[in-house]
Amino acid sequence: TCRSHAYPILKTRGIIAMPPYELRDLLLDSNRVKEFNKNSLGKKNICILPSSNDDETTVIVEHDMRIPIVGTSIQTLALTHSRPIHCGDGGCGCDIGYIVVSRSVKRGLEEEEKDPFYSISILRPVPNQPEKTDLINVAQMGVSNHVPGFVLRKIGFMGASDFFANLRRLCRK
Repeated sequence: TCRSHAYPILKTRGIIAMPPYELRDLLLDSNRVKEFNKNSLGKKNICILPSSNDDETTVIVEHDMRIPIVGTSIQTLALTHSRPIHCGDGGCGCDIGYIVVSRSVKRGLEEEEKDPFYSISILRPVPNQPEKTDLINVAQMGVSNHVPGFVLRKIGFMGASDFFANLRRLCRK
């Protein structure tokens, strides 16, 4: 975790019992966001940009989210891009992983709170276990003039923990 007051960043990593391509599809599916993000109030694709490569996806989405503890919600507009990465075979017979990058801006808030924030997810096959994904997520946590930093950090850690727990719960179904 980076504890800079201006740009707090949270890095998380875990193994998810789902192949990288399935996890990528899940993360990009606006209709399934509530399955792994319990704080989502809804996500809608605004525009899916055409690509010459079937493995690449670029989409603009609106997302309404509830902020736990604080009891408020925010709306974001995000540009999200996914593309394959070659990870090397690693003995698993599969060398394809994915990177998903998202740049969001808050909507409908005061001007000083419209700073962009970023999220990067790296999805790699686990060596010798291609049905599992090594997921690394780096996210810039939101900054607010109205919420103390220690509360934002707690919300960030809770969100990351819930994210991994919800993904793992989905894999057990």
